[in-house]
Amino acid sequence: MKRFYILAGLFVYAQLLMAQSVVHWSKKSAGFWHTAANWDCNCVPSAGDIVVIDHDSVIVASGQSAHAKQIILGAPDSMDVGLAVFINAELTIDVGNSFDTAFLVRGNAVFNAGEIHIRNGKLAQYISNTTTLTNNGTITMSKATNGWVNKGLVTNSESGLILIDSLTGTSSAAIINEDAILNLGEILVEGNGEQVGLSHQSDAYFDNDGLLRLEYSTTGLDVIDSAQFRNDGRVIIFGGTLGVKMADQGELINYDYIEVFSSSGSGFGNEDESLVTNHDSILLNQCGIGFILESKVVNESTGKMLVSFTGQFMVRGFYFQDTFVNKGILHVDNIVSGFAFTVGFGAFVLNSGTIQSRSCPVGFQLGTGGEIENSGLVEILFCLAAGSLGHGTFNNTKGTLTIGSCNDGLTIDAFATLINSKDGMVSISNITNDPLEISINSTVENEGLILIE
Repeated sequence: MKRFYILAGLFVYAQLLMAQSVVHWSKKSAGFWHTAANWDCNCVPSAGDIVVIDHDSVIVASGQSAHAKQIILGAPDSMDVGLAVFINAELTIDVGNSFDTAFLVRGNAVFNAGEIHIRNGKLAQYISNTTTLTNNGTITMSKATNGWVNKGLVTNSESGLILIDSLTGTSSAAIINEDAILNLGEILVEGNGEQVGLSHQSDAYFDNDGLLRLEYSTTGLDVIDSAQFRNDGRVIIFGGTLGVKMADQGELINYDYIEVFSSSGSGFGNEDESLVTNHDSILLNQCGIGFILESKVVNESTGKMLVSFTGQFMVRGFYFQDTFVNKGILHVDNIVSGFAFTVGFGAFVLNSGTIQSRSCPVGFQLGTGGEIENSGLVEILFCLAAGSLGHGTFNNTKGTLTIGSCNDGLTIDAFATLINSKDGMVSISNITNDPLEISINSTVENEGLILIE
């Protein structure tokens, strides 16, 4: 009986070795995956095999379905090694309970016009700095601890879909981009337990001309380490704690549409010499806090930055802590508590566009040393209180400050300054209580027009 158990154990071990064999591409030129003679085992790789392709190119032909436990494409610094999945073809890589990287790409080129499904593993996909990935089909990554590390050049075409879902890790990112990604199609991160949906870093470049949708990450989009993110398409960020985080000289340029929806913390934050330039629309909807801006932002004449229908713990729509140049539209409405606009300590807002606050508890507040220079329109309507100049300065050079239909009007606190130049106008109307409250030790300099009705 003992001998029987030993023999049975050896048989099971042998079966496991057979089920997880290493198969090498042996053909000295490009060829087809399903030609058995192209592999060193003289067999077509199966779902339990580790596939190594370290020279030439392998093609999964149309109508074929290929399987592997793991694919290692190329070697460090290797060139002219490729993998192509043709239209109506399918490649499935399932590393199972292993902690290996399911798809390790160190080759020259990967082309997909069919379907590539990558499952499980410590990391779903790693693309090295010698790789070009072109996706015209569908790539899915699921159930891995971490998603995709990119150090190569990736083009996701108009017909391309990259889907990352059901990741199990909580300390990294669904996508870490350290080189270049051009998205013309759709990149979706869904049902993700990761710390970050897309971490864009290390001088990398991301150009989004399609749809980028990031759901249920602690931070949706992270642009850091001098990376540049350019949006000419649509970016939708849903759930999580922080929608967009800018830091460490990261740069975001928006030419189309960015929406952050239902973030429990801040919808959009920037710091550490990062730069945001907005040419079109950034919308924060039902977030705990709106924009926390600790570094420079330029909202161009075509730009709109909107905060609306925020949650019950909302304390600010916009919190300016550095220089903000507004040539377009800033708009806050229907927040439940707090200030629509706060200009913090030493911050400077240069407005030649439109700043609007409607149906908010408090329209705006200036902190110590905070300053607004207005040559455009600042409009506060239907608020409980229009606002307070705190210990800051409101310099109305040749613009208009309009306050209307509020319970309380404008408060000029001690040590605050209101300057209304000869081309400036202040209009206050339909105020239930005091339309204008001027405290002792405050300063009011008026050469223009102040109307109180």
